[in-house]
Amino acid sequence: MARVGEIWKKLILACLIIIAIHSTANFLLTKVSNTTTTTTTTLNEREKSVLLKSFNRKVDGTIDVTFNLDVENVKKETGKQITIKQTTEKVQYTPHPPPTIPQVYRGNDICEKNKPTLIIYVHSAPNNIIRRSRLRQTWADNNLFKDKYFQVVFVLGRPSSASVQENIDTENKEYGDIIQGDFKDQYRNLTLKAIFALKWLRDSCPSAKFALKSDDDVFMNVFEIRKLTEEKKYQEDEKFLFCAFYHAKQMPILRNPKTCMKWCVEDYEFPGEVTFPPYCAGLGFLLKTSAVPFLLDNVAKTPFFWIDDVYTTGLLVKNIPNLNIIDMSKKITMNSIEAIKLYKNNDKSLRAPIFILVSSGKQIKTLFKLSYLRLSDEEKKIVNFDVQKYNITTN
Repeated sequence: MARVGEIWKKLILACLIIIAIHSTANFLLTKVSNTTTTTTTTLNEREKSVLLKSFNRKVDGTIDVTFNLDVENVKKETGKQITIKQTTEKVQYTPHPPPTIPQVYRGNDICEKNKPTLIIYVHSAPNNIIRRSRLRQTWADNNLFKDKYFQVVFVLGRPSSASVQENIDTENKEYGDIIQGDFKDQYRNLTLKAIFALKWLRDSCPSAKFALKSDDDVFMNVFEIRKLTEEKKYQEDEKFLFCAFYHAKQMPILRNPKTCMKWCVEDYEFPGEVTFPPYCAGLGFLLKTSAVPFLLDNVAKTPFFWIDDVYTTGLLVKNIPNLNIIDMSKKITMNSIEAIKLYKNNDKSLRAPIFILVSSGKQIKTLFKLSYLRLSDEEKKIVNFDVQKYNITTN
């Protein structure tokens, strides 16, 4: 009878183990899966012994999850280590970005040719070919300065359409200014795009002293930006980040699906907080490239978050020694109409914004023309400028 009792005990224990694995796997997978499944499972003490062993996110968007029972308990009761492995198709959350991001277009020789002092990397969507063309015809012309002071690259992911990729292939063959990562180009992958760009900076453009991030719907006054980078204090500053800075408790985390639109943040994606940590507005920021390796070192230590501005300039900058963050909120505006009025004013003492969100190609051309006309004759000497090419009149 004692022998039979032992057998029954082992059978009951095996059932409990299976129930624990099933319940906890469902509970945890609800947190990482993009399915509509919901659960109200409450973990009991036995279920709490089921531990998440590994959580590996692949670049293609799939994720491998391995659950592992407490080793001592399992070995004691069964003599074996029990694991369960499951893969989900769609993922909303991942603890850390992948260590490497495959590239479609590497752009490895871009900096070798020109040795630019400033790299401007522009986040762009694959379909935005017209936007990129407008920028190349104005402030993003790499030949704007005689000494090729800056180099613009456009940072893309993979489009969903093969025909769009063919257009990108043709575009890059003509201009050679695209770096493209092999990940799906979508809003919630902007952090992957940001990390991809930083890794490209570190690996392919180590000679550049400054890096400036922007978006393809932004006008940047590259004449004023050059003046900034040539100031002695910024030349000598070992590590700095120049941006419109949101301070602690300034920016609320939007969680109400009725009002937050595409910026909704689930509780598990950024738990326990009602406001974001301090970070920079993503419209544009300037940094010394000596800070880039420190940002990338922190990627492996920093849980993934899909809002790239918060992740890159808020979470990754933590614990970077001697990083000087300079608030340039007054130099950024999302009111392009007011910016154009300021640029038209002949009073040069009025400091017009240098990062401006625009709504049309016409606004970009207008602001570019006005930014050139505000230069002194001496400042114009370093500009490799053909007024006919840029359709600018001086009267």
